[in-house]
Amino acid sequence: MNPTQTLEVQRMRGMRNGALAVAVFLFAMVPWRLSTLPGPGPMRLLAWHAGLWGLAVLAYALLLDRPRFRGRNAERHAFALMLLGLAVTGSQLYLYGRLQESASILIVSLASGVVLNRRIALAAFQAILLATWTALALSVAGPAQTGTWVFDIVLAGLFAISVQELRRRSLAALERRLARQRVLIRTNTTLVAELQEALGNVQSLSGLIPICAHCKKIRNDGGYWEQVESYLHAHSEIEFTHGICPDCATAMREELTAAR
Repeated sequence: MNPTQTLEVQRMRGMRNGALAVAVFLFAMVPWRLSTLPGPGPMRLLAWHAGLWGLAVLAYALLLDRPRFRGRNAERHAFALMLLGLAVTGSQLYLYGRLQESASILIVSLASGVVLNRRIALAAFQAILLATWTALALSVAGPAQTGTWVFDIVLAGLFAISVQELRRRSLAALERRLARQRVLIRTNTTLVAELQEALGNVQSLSGLIPICAHCKKIRNDGGYWEQVESYLHAHSEIEFTHGICPDCATAMREELTAAR
């Protein structure tokens, strides 16, 4: 699995854990809403709302945990998760019938900047969120009161875009750093392999070497006497070239002169 796939898998796990946390929160809202106003009425309806949406979010979290969904088109699942969050908070705003519940939609708007990676996906979601909120706010409170929340909704969308851009730049810098580290690791691995090969080819001589004091032959491990150049060639990487030193040249001339 390459690093990009690993990041996508971790992203899917993060979305799953986030969905599970939202589901637990919605389930916790059920007894709280029932205890606030027992019996029939808006709070009982809102308790049903929290319970049903909690089941829906939990089902989606379990769907994200299935092996065949891990690391596959995470952006699509992230967009669906954001739409699910908008549906939960939008329906809550409609059931409560008060604009103060727009705060929940603000949270969803901010979260989209963290969950969504692609700019076009974030822009599309922010457009859907703004259109949905505007329709709900107009139906709940009318144009007069809606204007007070428009600034907050737009500001939250701009902040989400800024968060996404900052996160994209940070991830790009991290990927470049990881790429440099991978190149460095491959280079170091190659150098280590070459060094090991070079060390394997090096043969060194050590210890006492028995050599004849007269003819200068060396006794090998088998007990046989051989020429110095033969012994060194067999036990090292040394190659010999032959020539005649001045003293030997003088002696050979004297021998040749005497032989004539």
